[in-house]
Amino acid sequence: MSKREYHVPESPGLPWDDEVLSRYRRTLVGDKHSDYPPGFMEAVERYTDKEFVFRSEIFEGLRKWREHVERNPEDGLLCRIRPPTSDDYASTKFFKNLVLVAVFYGNKEILQALFDTVTLTKPPEPDMRGARAVIAAFCELFKGIGKDDWPLKKEVRERAIEILKKAGKPIPNRREWPRIFRKAGLSELRNAKRRSARLG
Repeated sequence: MSKREYHVPESPGLPWDDEVLSRYRRTLVGDKHSDYPPGFMEAVERYTDKEFVFRSEIFEGLRKWREHVERNPEDGLLCRIRPPTSDDYASTKFFKNLVLVAVFYGNKEILQALFDTVTLTKPPEPDMRGARAVIAAFCELFKGIGKDDWPLKKEVRERAIEILKKAGKPIPNRREWPRIFRKAGLSELRNAKRRSARLG
């Protein structure tokens, strides 16, 4: 079965895809104003696994909705709008509105993502590939602000290999890594730490 590409066109009152993708990318790279390698943020946008992001959002929305109904059986499937009783209230309401608007406007992409997710018993896994693994590894390892804080290519590659192994994906050979780093906007990472200037 070929991998489905999700694209959610904006319906009136439903800029859902932009909001969800932006939130996911902020979670990935953080809110800090850091000096990322040139092209890195474009690569994050290009290689974001939209299917994984949308299905994860739907899975979490369904989980919270079902938990709400379990705690408040009088609401039943209608889940009438009630005063906020928990932190999940806003996200549950948002999710219900998402489903209703998707049905009203016939947004097939959201409905398909919902259909693909509704029977899952555990959160979906990302479709991890070389560039995505390198981006994820860099985001885990980069804890600083500027260029001097960037992790080394070797460190990023080693962590990316761990991520790919955990996902059960093939490990790229030596010749493929430079291309993967270019695709991920990380070709400017150093291979070795800078030597400190000698004193006197």
